[in-house]
Amino acid sequence: MHRALLTNGFIYRFSRLQGFAPLVGRSWSTSEAPEKKPSLKSLLMRFYLMVHPDVFTSHPKEKDVNTRSFQLLQAVLDEFKEQRPSGSPTIHQLEFYYRPRTKPPNQEGDRKPSLSTERQQMSRVVEAVTGGSTAATDEALRVEFSKVAVRLKSFSSREDVNVQRREFERTLAGLFATCGLGEGGFDSSKVFGSTDGPATAAADEADDDDLLSFLQENAIIARERITIGETGGRGADLVATCLYIQHRLRTVFELPAQALQDGVLHFSTRLQLLQTLQTLLEETAMTDGGRGLLDNINGMTVAFTGSPSRVDGSGRLCLQYKDHANWRAVMKTVDPMSVITLKSVHKHRQDHEAELAKKLGISLIYADYDGQNSPEYLGLLQQIDSAIGRGVFGPVPTTLDKGIFSDTLPDLKLRIARAPKPIESDEEHGVLVVPFQVTPEQLRQTIIEQGANVVSRHRLIKAENDKLAKLVLDVKRRFRILRLNWDKRLSNMRVSACCAKLLSFQDDLVPFLSSVNVMIGHEYGLEDDGTLIIKWDFDMPRKRS
Repeated sequence: MHRALLTNGFIYRFSRLQGFAPLVGRSWSTSEAPEKKPSLKSLLMRFYLMVHPDVFTSHPKEKDVNTRSFQLLQAVLDEFKEQRPSGSPTIHQLEFYYRPRTKPPNQEGDRKPSLSTERQQMSRVVEAVTGGSTAATDEALRVEFSKVAVRLKSFSSREDVNVQRREFERTLAGLFATCGLGEGGFDSSKVFGSTDGPATAAADEADDDDLLSFLQENAIIARERITIGETGGRGADLVATCLYIQHRLRTVFELPAQALQDGVLHFSTRLQLLQTLQTLLEETAMTDGGRGLLDNINGMTVAFTGSPSRVDGSGRLCLQYKDHANWRAVMKTVDPMSVITLKSVHKHRQDHEAELAKKLGISLIYADYDGQNSPEYLGLLQQIDSAIGRGVFGPVPTTLDKGIFSDTLPDLKLRIARAPKPIESDEEHGVLVVPFQVTPEQLRQTIIEQGANVVSRHRLIKAENDKLAKLVLDVKRRFRILRLNWDKRLSNMRVSACCAKLLSFQDDLVPFLSSVNVMIGHEYGLEDDGTLIIKWDFDMPRKRS
């Protein structure tokens, strides 16, 4: 079964996401494991990582060159896989920019630069920002790339297939060797077909379904993707620091699910948004009246969101992450005095919510984001406060550290929803949900009738979640996993079973799971950020003599 992975316009077609050559043989008893060549798919994937568009986010020239060359490489590869001629034989000239493979910066193999190196890099960026030079900023963030050129001949039906294939493989081997990916050749049987008999092929296919085979093929690729993410993440942090130093702008990201990758904000998305904002501010500074516009937004919090660009009720400058063309127009509408007023109202509302929660003896009172500063919600808070003073919710304790429901419902959270929905509850988080239209008398009755059940169920679920979290933390520590998460559609029982099984194979799996991100899910997979997805009911290969 073939899968397609789409990343920034690139489609990587392969039957499984392949990694570096297996660190051990097919047998997971390594004493007699035969030496194997890396697969062509594994070397292609490692090569893709070196020329990946995310590496060239700030280098459009190199990115365009690699885009064209990658498309040609993929087209020729497809021709050989399918033995489909493209017409008359053609010689393609391909060029790739790539990051040279270097030794770790210190003897311990730490991938991160030393503190002094980071300080020097930050100093260059700060100097560039204070000097107001975009070129200087680019120079401070510049990465040195190497370039490799190769000539590929397209597949032809007029020439011997095996001769063409050997020539194609020699060209690829030279390309990989130039990039530092090894000079020992590769096994191309899984790309161009295998000469093994049916019994051997069936055995290999069975092995491909076990966790150890998946990790052998993907663990090193996962680590390299994490390294790319760390490098890109530091670049985004530097741009964010520049924005704060120059304009006192704090930036936050509240993007919708479609802008995320499995719930995670990819560094390339973050870096692109920050650079777009930085460029806009630099262009604005050079226009008539631009300095006054920048003074108006100085010190604000900029939130990149999926909602329309505007100044929200808390005084933040919200920018729609796709609507770059409208950002400057929204900035022109910023009134510093109005922003100060909004911030004051926002702070007063938060203090009032905390005060009411304390009087009622519950954990929290809050409203949905779109209604938290609305007149209806602020008015409801006043009504609740007045009702507490009149004794509608019951007698108010005389001690300062106790509220009306402190003895029975201290964990209860009260959420006020704008939409006129039926009263409902979120037992997992201990939240009782009521509509804006509720009266203090109705609210009291609802708390009395449903609050105890919501809190009771919440405590049971929390106890189960705490037990699972303890087991997950134990797995994370034993395997030295960077981040361990799971698909929320999986039950706690299945996640616990997976964790227990991982611990039973700790000695065999530690070399592959150390220093990677892991997600427990339904099927094996490898995400763009380097997260390894393992099946919750994974299998392990049988030991062979």
